[in-house]
Amino acid sequence: MTTNFSAPDNLLWERSSNGVIVTVPDGLAANTALRGVLVGTPVTPALTAHSVIISNIVVSADMIMAGNRGGNSEAFLMYDSSAGTLTFAPPAYLDLGTYAFTAGTPPVILTTTNASTSASVSAESLLVSNTQTGIGGVGGRARFYMTTNVALGGWSNALKADVLYGAAGRTTGLGSSFCAELTLSAGTTSGTYAPLEIELNAPTAAKAGTASSFIYMNATDTAAVINAATGYLFELGAGVTDTAGGIFEAETNTDSMSMTHVLKIRIAGTAYYIPLNTSKGF
Repeated sequence: MTTNFSAPDNLLWERSSNGVIVTVPDGLAANTALRGVLVGTPVTPALTAHSVIISNIVVSADMIMAGNRGGNSEAFLMYDSSAGTLTFAPPAYLDLGTYAFTAGTPPVILTTTNASTSASVSAESLLVSNTQTGIGGVGGRARFYMTTNVALGGWSNALKADVLYGAAGRTTGLGSSFCAELTLSAGTTSGTYAPLEIELNAPTAAKAGTASSFIYMNATDTAAVINAATGYLFELGAGVTDTAGGIFEAETNTDSMSMTHVLKIRIAGTAYYIPLNTSKGF
């Protein structure tokens, strides 16, 4: 049996005593109860006039949205009210479409706050997790892709990591904008491993520009932080020790070495200096 249904303003459609769809002709203030629709102490946004509410008022009951794919129903959206989680469950993939957006107005925005005081559990506003189960497979990553066929301006990037410390903000340990970690196991008996891989691709007819490099470092150092006594080009921290045949090893050089400059690095808390010369023939 097929039933056609239309709901004028201020009419409550109720398929059962538990789930309801209602139109709100005059709007509704934020966090306001609505008899039989929004119960208890609601956590809801303000609604404009002629808004529609879909609500399940049974304690800890779930809600889903489903579609028919090839004759079989599949849920693509689920709200677990006992856990307070909203789950997208795309059977194939989730396509948000293509948007033409204005610079300074991102088409996708996730804004969160966190008041945790735990010194051991990291606050994470976004988790992207993938488990590879196919032998011989490659990749497994999340990808950020930017392409252009025009001359851009002063900078362009596919991914930016930015941390801003306020006037009273700080980290008691190590603060960074980007953290790359790799955990080896008893199974990593072959292969090459590195927490950071950098690739510079230059196909046929590619040009080097004004200058090209694997790493570019720049400092907006108005306060002369990197140029102070505590500033270093890079630091090798915990786990790196003076080891024969290792990446850091003590050696004695009796040759006279000509140098015009040095670069300061730090290893295991001690400053070291890499000799440089403005002539490659030194």
